[in-house]
Amino acid sequence: NISCINVDKNGNYYAIKDSTCLKSDDGTSWIENTFKRKSSYWESMSIDVNDDVYLGTSQNGVYLSNDSSKSWELINDGLFNKYVISTTSDDSGNVVVGTFGNPFLLKDSVYSWQSLSNGFPRTFTTSLAISPQGILFSGTQDYGMYRTSAPLRKRIPTIYNQIDTLPPVPEPVITDYNLFQNYPNPFNSS
Repeated sequence: NISCINVDKNGNYYAIKDSTCLKSDDGTSWIENTFKRKSSYWESMSIDVNDDVYLGTSQNGVYLSNDSSKSWELINDGLFNKYVISTTSDDSGNVVVGTFGNPFLLKDSVYSWQSLSNGFPRTFTTSLAISPQGILFSGTQDYGMYRTSAPLRKRIPTIYNQIDTLPPVPEPVITDYNLFQNYPNPFNSS
């Protein structure tokens, strides 16, 4: 049951198997990363431009390793919802995690999270992606897809706009009709 897999710039492979993080140098043999953590399951993983690994959990928030998974630390300052279901990062150094409620942006090198909730529905952020232009796209449970109205920039509040993910349904056009005799007539029995 491999739920996530990722590769850093140095060719280290990472995978999430059930509630365990695995690492491999060549992608063929895998080593289980063991470290003390509270009872929770791994939900998501992202590797940023500096090869820092972020693991989202079902109860404990976000774990960070900036030494190829030799050590891990919890980074939850400002993260008021610890159920992290999705994570993403981009080449500009932006790291975003999705929780139940809204996404959070990691602030510059202080390991503190900033809520990106302006205009976002209170639901699971099930998937995240950042475009090359810095626009954050957020898939949600039951509320469709949202995107930021401006590129992500650390410490700047972001407004969300909902994206219409379904094509418009065309109005039906009547092209033909028929009128038939109503027999027997229900209003006149004779």
